[in-house]
Amino acid sequence: GPDTRAETAENIYPMGPVPDALTTVLRETAKHLIDLGGEASSNSSTRITALHLHSTGGTPQYQPLLGRILANDIIVKDPYPPFDASIMDGYAVKCENWEAAASPNGWTHEIVGRIFAGDDVTGKDNHVRPLSSLPSAVYVTTGAVVPAPYNAVVPMEECLVDANNTRLRITSPPSNTTNGKWIRKVGCDMASGSVALSRGTVIQPSHIGILIQAGADSIQVRDLPRVGVLSTGNEIKPSHQNADMSGRIPDANRPVLLSTLAQWGNCHPIDLGIETDDMNHLAATLKGAVESCDVIITTGGISMGEKDIIENVLVNLFGANVHFGRIHMKPGKPTTFMTIGVEGQNHLQKKICLAFCLPGNPVSGIVCSHLFVRPCLEMIVRGVDETQPLDDILKDAVVQEEVFATLLHDCKLDLERPEYRRVSLAYDSNTSANEGKFLAVSTGVQRSSRLMSMREADGLMLLPKGESSKMIAKKGEVYPVMLLGGHFG
Repeated sequence: GPDTRAETAENIYPMGPVPDALTTVLRETAKHLIDLGGEASSNSSTRITALHLHSTGGTPQYQPLLGRILANDIIVKDPYPPFDASIMDGYAVKCENWEAAASPNGWTHEIVGRIFAGDDVTGKDNHVRPLSSLPSAVYVTTGAVVPAPYNAVVPMEECLVDANNTRLRITSPPSNTTNGKWIRKVGCDMASGSVALSRGTVIQPSHIGILIQAGADSIQVRDLPRVGVLSTGNEIKPSHQNADMSGRIPDANRPVLLSTLAQWGNCHPIDLGIETDDMNHLAATLKGAVESCDVIITTGGISMGEKDIIENVLVNLFGANVHFGRIHMKPGKPTTFMTIGVEGQNHLQKKICLAFCLPGNPVSGIVCSHLFVRPCLEMIVRGVDETQPLDDILKDAVVQEEVFATLLHDCKLDLERPEYRRVSLAYDSNTSANEGKFLAVSTGVQRSSRLMSMREADGLMLLPKGESSKMIAKKGEVYPVMLLGGHFG
C-alpha cells in the first residue's frame, strides 16, 4: 500500500541518471514496436490514414499532412517535367547544323515562331521551314516547351536580332551550344516509375510540392498514437475555476500538456479529465485509458505520500511493469515509467500501453515530457526497422536537440541533483570557436510549482550537481541547453 512505498521507496527505486532513464524508455518502446512488426498498433480498425492533397472550398488542406509519416513509397506516375522545357529566355535551335549556317552577312538563323510558357504546342507543326537558306530558330521564354527537332537554347544575352525580328545572329561560338544546353529534359527531375518520397519520410512543406509534381492526389500516412492526459489529486479543480482559500487550485497541468502534445503534432491528444483519490473512480478511468490509448500521461499521485496511489492502481489492478520510479534530476525526481500489457481484440496479441506518471508540479511535467515523452512518441510515429539490432535502433532514435550556451551570471548549483534550469537564450555571433555562441539567462526562481519560470524559457540548461569543490556555475561557463521549441532530431 501507500505506506509501504513511503517507507521503502529509497530502496525500491534508487535514483537513476537521466540518460539511463531515457534509454529505458526508448528500449521498451522499440521492443514493443518490434513485436508489432516495426509500426505502432493503432487502437482503431486501421493503422494507416488516407489524407488528400487537394483543397476544399478554397481552403488548403495541407496542414494535416505536415509532420506526418509516409506509410508507403510515392511512385512517380509520369515523368517530370513532362516536356523539354527552356531554362532561359532565348532561342531554340538545332545545335548540330549551326556551325555551317553562318551567312555572308552574319545572320545565323531565321526566326520562324514564338513560344511562351504555357503555350500548348501539342499536335502543331512547330518546325516551320525557313524562307531563306538559314536554319530555323524559335523564340522561347523560360518554362516554355522546346519542341522537336530543336535540341538547345541560346540565351538572349548571346543573340542579336534584326529590326523585323526575323533573323538572328548568335554571338557566342557554336561550341558553346551543345545538345540539351539550357533545356530541362523530359523526366530530368523525376523519372516515371521512380520513388519520389520514401516510406517513413516526415512530410515537410517542400514535400507537398514533390507529391503534386509526382502526380499523387492522396497519400497514406501512419496513424498517430493516442495519448491520454490525466490530472489527479483532491486539491485540483477544473481549469475554469479560479484559485481561492479552499485549499484547491485550478488544473494547469492538463491544459499545458495537451497543448504541448498538440504543438508537437506527433499524436492524438486525449483529455482524460481530473480524478480525485477515490480508488474506484480512478481505477475505472485508468482502465478505459489503458485500453484505448497507446500512451498515457498522469500528473500527481506518484510521490511517497498516503494519497499517491497511481502506481498502486496500475501495478496491483493492471499488472503494470515499473521500469523506473525515481530519476536523479531536478525537477522531476519522482517520475515513473511503466508498461502495461492489454489483451488485444483478437485475444491473440497483447497491446502495450506506455505510462508516464509525472509529478504534480507543472514545471516537472513539462520538463519530463520533453525529456522522455517526446522521444517515445517520435519513435512510435516514425516506426523502427525490426530487422535491425535493438542497440542500432536506439542509436538512431531522435532526441531533443541541444546547443551549448554561455552563462551570463552565476547560478547556485543544487547539492543533491543535476538541474534542468529554465533559461532564456540569445545568439551571439561574436563569440570565439571554443565558446558557446548562445548566451543564457536564468528565468528566475526555479521552483517546480512556479509555472512563471517557463514564461521566457527557450531551453533547459543542464547544470551539474553541486560539490564541495564546485558549488556555483559561474558567469562565462558553458553548459548544454535542451531546446524547448524549434527543430527536433
